[in-house]
Amino acid sequence: EKDFLLKFEETKSGIDFYFGNKKIGERVSKMIADELGGSVFRSKKLHTRIDGNDVYRFTFLVRLFEAEDYDAVLKDGKICIVKNAKLQKGIELMTGKAVNVSGATLIAKKEKMGWGVITNLDESVAEVMDSEGRIFHVPRSFGAEIGKEVFIFNFGQNIFAFPRDL
Repeated sequence: EKDFLLKFEETKSGIDFYFGNKKIGERVSKMIADELGGSVFRSKKLHTRIDGNDVYRFTFLVRLFEAEDYDAVLKDGKICIVKNAKLQKGIELMTGKAVNVSGATLIAKKEKMGWGVITNLDESVAEVMDSEGRIFHVPRSFGAEIGKEVFIFNFGQNIFAFPRDL
């Protein structure tokens, strides 16, 4: 039996692929999820009956992780930085503790963040000068040192920063 692609369609929610058999659909969806970082959901629905046998239509939904490396996400009420989007691994912004960021909510994309330099530190606050020369006082994040370049982002009413080499 040959494996083949019947058709594909662009929809509002993504791209739908129609395969000739269940096994190829299962393999392709797993490969996409493994390569891009995501999870596969499988469902089946009774399609018809042929010679007294049930014939099912299988659906494989691949949900990709929306965050990329160095994006800020909210996981269990804590701000985390994505270190490896494919494996859905990150670290807590304040403690540096390794966390699994699957299911986290995206709060800031790296491309939209500003940048600056840490100019002063104390135990809980870092003073940061951004690229336009403005001074901000932000909570001291894990790995903060005077002179380090940082990414800067807003979340809620607060400004946060974390080292670019985190």
